[in-house]
Amino acid sequence: MSRAHKDKLSVAAASGDEATVKLLLESGGDAKSKDIDINVALSLASAKGHVNTVNILLDSGADIESRGYLGWTPLALTSQRRTRDQVMEGEVWLPLAIASRNGHEAVVRLLLERKASLGNDWTQTYPPLQAAAANGHTPIVRLLLDKGADVDVLGWSIWRTPLSYAAGKGHEAVVTLLLNAGARPDGGPRRNMCRGRSPLWWAARNGHTAVVNILQTTMKTSG
Repeated sequence: MSRAHKDKLSVAAASGDEATVKLLLESGGDAKSKDIDINVALSLASAKGHVNTVNILLDSGADIESRGYLGWTPLALTSQRRTRDQVMEGEVWLPLAIASRNGHEAVVRLLLERKASLGNDWTQTYPPLQAAAANGHTPIVRLLLDKGADVDVLGWSIWRTPLSYAAGKGHEAVVTLLLNAGARPDGGPRRNMCRGRSPLWWAARNGHTAVVNILQTTMKTSG
């Protein structure tokens, strides 16, 4: 596939242009082609929430566990002074995590139906549950938990639990949901892996009084 062909596929995937994606694939396109050697078409479509485009790419052989970097452009990468190797080695955003982060529930459901990894093995920088919790996407958090996501999952380089992120961002509904699913308000045995900082610490540090109250009440009743 020519570079121009690759670029067209990436642009079409990112914009949800299903007709063009189909045309390019039928005319010799490769569903695993990359834009700037970082963002696969599937990651781009997942990041933007284009569920039909995601389905087309998966049906055409795209790798559901392909790496991406949140759909960043060459300009954004340049401004952050990140090289291709730094991004590929240090920032592992899989399609399910990208869709979870951005709140695209339909894409999340599709990827889960296609058996995308929940990241419970700690091999992802940002597992899907962590990404959804940090951004306050309650329905997606519930969906991931229902599918078996580890409520206290950690990323391999960002050692904070989903509850820690949700508490630190003040997402009350997500905090309550995670606690009801068994998350430890004090950080549990993984607290030391989070530099000793508990969800309560993060909530208090960032001034989220309602979350502090929720966590303290849970600690009293469970203790």
